[in-house]
Amino acid sequence: MDNTQIQEIKDVIKKGQTAKAHLLWQELRSVGDEALKIWITPLKIVALPLLVEGEIVELFKEDLNAVAKAHSILVAEKFRRRLNLVSDEQQDAFLSIIEQSAHKNNLNVVKEALNLPIEREEVPIKSTAPERPQAVPLQQVQFDGAAPSPESGVPGQRTVLATQQSGTPTDHFDDHDAKEIDWHKQAVPTAGPSLDYEKITTALIQKYSLQLADQFVEKRFISIVSAYIKGLRNTIQTKEMLSRSHKIGGAEIPEDTALKIITELETHYPAVQQAAPILNSKPLVTPHAEALPTPPQAQQPQASAKLSTAQARPQAEKLNLEHMSGVAAPKDGRPSAIKKLPVRRTVNTKKPRMQDVAPSQKKAMSTSEQLGTIDLDDVRMSPNGIQDILTRVKHEIEVVAKQSFAKKSEAIKQWHQSPLYKDYVTIGGKSVQEGKHIDQVIAENNDGLSMEEFDAIADFNSLLSA
Repeated sequence: MDNTQIQEIKDVIKKGQTAKAHLLWQELRSVGDEALKIWITPLKIVALPLLVEGEIVELFKEDLNAVAKAHSILVAEKFRRRLNLVSDEQQDAFLSIIEQSAHKNNLNVVKEALNLPIEREEVPIKSTAPERPQAVPLQQVQFDGAAPSPESGVPGQRTVLATQQSGTPTDHFDDHDAKEIDWHKQAVPTAGPSLDYEKITTALIQKYSLQLADQFVEKRFISIVSAYIKGLRNTIQTKEMLSRSHKIGGAEIPEDTALKIITELETHYPAVQQAAPILNSKPLVTPHAEALPTPPQAQQPQASAKLSTAQARPQAEKLNLEHMSGVAAPKDGRPSAIKKLPVRRTVNTKKPRMQDVAPSQKKAMSTSEQLGTIDLDDVRMSPNGIQDILTRVKHEIEVVAKQSFAKKSEAIKQWHQSPLYKDYVTIGGKSVQEGKHIDQVIAENNDGLSMEEFDAIADFNSLLSA
């Protein structure tokens, strides 16, 4: 391997390119050069979201601290992305295996991936006198191989979420955010009856005579199906995961069969199609709109109070309006009072500056609204192309996320409404509708997104949902 290839490996590790790292790692496994084996572990860490369970267990038997620090790889972030690809039950079983076989120095990585405090204390916490009730489930999580208590269940991210979904707000939110979260809870529909995803996938395997590579791929197939039914992945993402090679995190099912499976899931589980409107809702508009009085409401009492005097001279008001604007006056008294303002703006009065101020207010865009204007031209004009754009989007979302959950949701919504993201969705939708490969759809449109740009947006969306 020459210096150019080594530089390529370094760039992939530095940029954290998951798919490329996975391919390079597979190539190096078959190379007999001992000098190149030093790159296997860092490449494997970068490719961690695409590894199967057995490969991750083997990786975690090594001490990853030195390698991760040497190459500035965020192992916990990669591991969190991998955990998000499986169901809660699979995640629990997976974590149990990791606890028993992982190197002791990697247990902090597991804690960080689950958003738990990074502490080296592995002493079980007694239930004698907990000072803060909401912290008890976090303390009950053990990483020393001990069996979890019945109250805490299997250690995992689900325990943390269960604590935050309780009636009492946690210390991570102030009063305003806590009220906002409660409002969102009311907007989200309650969970339906639990489903046996293993039975569902077994029926699909038998009906379509699926030949999955091994038990790891079967578990991955269960994860893909359950994620789709729960609304965690849309049709495009699910089709891509089903048809992707099992070597890079897919189930390697033919595309026509994958489309039939998705169609059948949509037919039997229509709740999948109801998950999308939640993202498009505007949670804070209604509460704020009710708090602000509208102009018609403010003027209505005045109009009713002066009704008797207004009826005494209706002809004079109509004549004045017709004389000033040349437009017939409305028959209703109240709307005429509302419409006087735009009529007077057209007249040459002493207020010409009001017309100059109004357009400037429309041009002022918030940070979130700017994300909704990103298009392919922005990508083409950026020095580093799509990576510059995605870095900017990620930064803007992280900035507003520190202010409130609602602003983060609005920023993500604006990004999903941008012309660039719509181009990405259009390609995926055309692939599903016409039964074509993604690269074939992209090749038919030379002026659109490239395959590299499409993959970059797909990886970014996975990171965004992590």
